[in-house]
Amino acid sequence: MMHSRWRTATWCGAMMAGAAFVPHRTPIAAQDSVTIDFGAPVPTLRSEIPDSILRDAVARFNAVTATRTHGTMVIAAGNVTVGTLGVHRGILRVSGTVRGDVIVLNGDLRIDGGGRVEGDIVVLGGRLVLASGAMHAGRRYENESEAPVGREPDGLVGLRRPRRGLTEYTTASATFTTGPVRTTVGIEGGTYNRVEGLPIRVGPSLAWHPNDRTAMRLQLTGIVRTAGDPDGVRSDFGWVGRLEATRLTTSNLTLAVEAGSQVVPMIDRAYGSLESGFGAFVMRRDYRDWFNSRGVGVHAAFTPRPRFSLSGGFQWTRERTLRAVDAFSILRATDAWRPNPVIDDGRYRIATIGASWDTRDDRARPASGFWIQGHIRRVMSDELTPVSLPSVIRDIVPTTGYASTEIDFDVRRYLRLNPRQAVHLRFAGGGWIGGDPLTVQRRRSMGGTDPLAGYAFRRVTCDRRRRPDPAQTALCDRQLLFQAEFRRTIDLGLDQRIAGLDLGLAEPDIVLLADAGTAWVAGDGAGRVPSGRIQAFSEWRGDVGIGLEGRLFGVYLSKAVADDDSPRLSVRLSRRF
Repeated sequence: MMHSRWRTATWCGAMMAGAAFVPHRTPIAAQDSVTIDFGAPVPTLRSEIPDSILRDAVARFNAVTATRTHGTMVIAAGNVTVGTLGVHRGILRVSGTVRGDVIVLNGDLRIDGGGRVEGDIVVLGGRLVLASGAMHAGRRYENESEAPVGREPDGLVGLRRPRRGLTEYTTASATFTTGPVRTTVGIEGGTYNRVEGLPIRVGPSLAWHPNDRTAMRLQLTGIVRTAGDPDGVRSDFGWVGRLEATRLTTSNLTLAVEAGSQVVPMIDRAYGSLESGFGAFVMRRDYRDWFNSRGVGVHAAFTPRPRFSLSGGFQWTRERTLRAVDAFSILRATDAWRPNPVIDDGRYRIATIGASWDTRDDRARPASGFWIQGHIRRVMSDELTPVSLPSVIRDIVPTTGYASTEIDFDVRRYLRLNPRQAVHLRFAGGGWIGGDPLTVQRRRSMGGTDPLAGYAFRRVTCDRRRRPDPAQTALCDRQLLFQAEFRRTIDLGLDQRIAGLDLGLAEPDIVLLADAGTAWVAGDGAGRVPSGRIQAFSEWRGDVGIGLEGRLFGVYLSKAVADDDSPRLSVRLSRRF
């Protein structure tokens, strides 16, 4: 789906991972007639597992001389195990001694203080934890990306076809090399919407490494829109150009210049890109609002430590209102589209700084780790045409000398209790913190499937003058939310494929969920919450629910806790968080 790197609602910055292992130079145990190249380049965490290493690990696990188990195993203090030890989908805890190799597939290995492993260690799809006083006399390889393996009826493990995410079916690319330059030509479908139809993004990306410490990349993307604009505010074509240079050291530094003309969503996004695009194309229900952004920006990203990054940038943009056009939809083709709201048109200068800390084991489907990110933005304008809003919603916005500051933060914790159970927690929020009130395109909401699954789209609004109306923005200054999930992987054995799509139903997750959130207008006056406070807990909304999530989609049934709304059934084409 389309992700603009320079729009004002986007988190900025790259998130870098640390090295997964440090190889040692002792020989591989002789009882296994397979070898792993421990002298190969050190992979980064969450990188794809090399096929040769995956196959060797499976062969070691299945060797007739190996002791293996599916589930958790403990080698107690004082106990000694001889030979290769294999664990699949479990946690291996070593307090005693293992005189042989250890192979862990989609699980974790912990060696306690006083524990000892005298052979090689291979951990795929999990983590290796060495406590103080732990001893390891061999070599080790660790890669946290999920290993595509499964249990066979005879107790061995077999290779499985890697499952593809839904977005992988909407992109195509080809790469070729000419001298020192590697060129990739790609085509990608953006988020279908009622303003431009389907934005098709196509263009080349050129990568050049003039030396071992420097990388250059030029990306040129043209955007073809399948629906015309009768008002002529935007053309049938958009574009993005980006030039970046990266210093390749232990503390990577990237500098970039980017420019373009794109249609981008307002920050009030109740649904993800996949859900919004699918709803618009099939059901004529576009759950996002859009505006045209044209401008240029400069950006920098710095990684002082593995997993921790800093970012900053400055942008000059021209933002304009767009109206819904006669975009195609499969169903309800004769219905009128929901109006696209008017924004505060103007020329903006936007300064952004941010930070991110990412210890997740997998970015697409994390099972353990933290992801913490936050940004602060200063938005300024001397040429602004604000929308007229009631004083209970927003103070008067100046046409010149406008300046406002806002923040966003998102804290996520992924805790794997065991290979089949996990707890996911999230605390997030953002909004206005000082200066003039927020522009319409940067105001917030809390209703809709994301994050409150038990409420209808725009069911919760800060404009108390009117009943909830999905054709109007929610117009909130600030928002806070908590989300919690308990996940249990079950074995259905239904590896169903439809039209070439792997639905991922062999081992889906049962999800128990709970959400709580609020959004409000900040400031002095009736109906507002003073700037130094959050909204009273009695004003918060909450829901609970249950879901079944496969690889490509999840189905959830949720119910609002305090309101009389009927239970809501929702379908997500990506993980909730």
